[in-house]
Amino acid sequence: MKELLLYVKRNFEKPENGLNQIMIAHVLIAVVILCIKIGFLLTSRTENIEIFLSNYFYLSSSWEALFYKPWTLVSYFFMPESIFSLIANLAVLHLFARIIISLLGSRRFLTLYFLGGISGGLFFLLLYTLAPLFQEIGTITIHFPVATYAVIIATTTFAPNFLFHRFLLPIPIKYVAGFLMLQPLVQLANGEVSAKASAIAQLGSALFGYLYIHYLKYMAAHPSIAKHIQNLFKAMEEFFDPSPKKKKKDTSPHAKPPSPKTLQAIFDKIASKGYHSLSEEEKEQFFNESENEQN
Repeated sequence: MKELLLYVKRNFEKPENGLNQIMIAHVLIAVVILCIKIGFLLTSRTENIEIFLSNYFYLSSSWEALFYKPWTLVSYFFMPESIFSLIANLAVLHLFARIIISLLGSRRFLTLYFLGGISGGLFFLLLYTLAPLFQEIGTITIHFPVATYAVIIATTTFAPNFLFHRFLLPIPIKYVAGFLMLQPLVQLANGEVSAKASAIAQLGSALFGYLYIHYLKYMAAHPSIAKHIQNLFKAMEEFFDPSPKKKKKDTSPHAKPPSPKTLQAIFDKIASKGYHSLSEEEKEQFFNESENEQN
């Protein structure tokens, strides 16, 4: 038990371990819920745990409920449907997240994951309020790891021709992503109300993943706008944390940042031919730019 706690602590102390942190959080939450369910089962009160989770951790279709319980906009996509769905979700997440982290870094992966899940929840709330399909249905709640779909689509949008070497055949990830996206589309067409609601959140998360990559490409092509946004965030950080901070030493003072045209060409090359098609110089330019933006 001590070794497990030490392993968890070490992973959460390192910001570059974003994928491990997300996967550990999912597993720990599932284990806690499982233990609680077993406890309730032994006391013949199995229905109470589901009511408790629905009231305090699932995302409700009511805007009023979200106002009083805003944390549910994050907690809902950490709540597992079942152990088998959790394992499948973590396997898919690990497959795609490793690629996006190698391309964009751990911080952007965490941003993508959390904002993707939040966007999926907001998309669900918006459509549930406006779509005629749900007008005659009362309040419902959803819980599903929808943020994985933001990672899937973001990775595919950034590098659609990246090859998975599985089953002895190289498979472009755009085909794998297309197959995985069939699930929410089928659920939306033929599923029950709760399945349709979850599918809407998944599609909303996927839409955010697509837009997020195009946002990064736009910022790369317009460094002046990116600089203004970066200064705004720095000003906000200094406002909430006015304590003086030591400036990091520049370990590569002679390294010049790539021009917007060069960076855009690198993005286009990754999208068309995959990351492995980059030369060593292009890879260095790409990673230097990623580190500059994250710092």
